[in-house]
Amino acid sequence: IVHRLAGSDSVRQLFIETYGLALTPEMQTALNEIPAAEKIQLIIRCNTLQADRFSALYGVDRLAQQLQHVQALEARTDLRYTVYAEMLRMEINADEVDDLFERFKETGIQVLLAAYNRFAGRLPERRAADLTPLHRDFCWHLARDVYINAEAKIPLCKQDPYALGPMVMDFHTSTLMDYWQHTLAWHAASVRGRHESIPMPCLQCDEWYTFNA
Repeated sequence: IVHRLAGSDSVRQLFIETYGLALTPEMQTALNEIPAAEKIQLIIRCNTLQADRFSALYGVDRLAQQLQHVQALEARTDLRYTVYAEMLRMEINADEVDDLFERFKETGIQVLLAAYNRFAGRLPERRAADLTPLHRDFCWHLARDVYINAEAKIPLCKQDPYALGPMVMDFHTSTLMDYWQHTLAWHAASVRGRHESIPMPCLQCDEWYTFNA
């Protein structure tokens, strides 16, 4: 799949997010040998550098395995793809932000910080800080995003990743134009500030002001 996507003229960048547990040296080489490997942006989710916190977050103690694969990446000088280490900033790991930057300071791996997403209240509150603007404006995601899940379902919003809410369409039987026409009224409602009229828990969501740069 990665080979086909990276080789497509329609794809400028291919983002792969992983915890790196299966990112063996052999897998690293396989990615590097893809003809269009320069398009690949490999993001490794490094949410903690402490074994006990890794176990608390994921229920398994595999931090050493993750870091072993990261160290193998650091040692390579032939990589054609870009590698990032991403920390999802939460209460449990907020005190490790400086440590993460220090850990990768002298490497070719760039550090990313991601904000915790509660998925409109579906997940527990774990944000390290609430940075939501006081004035609620239109939603960047309703205006610009089309979320298609692994089952080819298209929910109204990315905050419904399992497509359990209303306004779900099927990518097998619908086009992107069908989707835009079908949801145009809700996009307009967001721009006009009528968030309560949208059939999603928009007023309980704090992702409306975030966007992928």
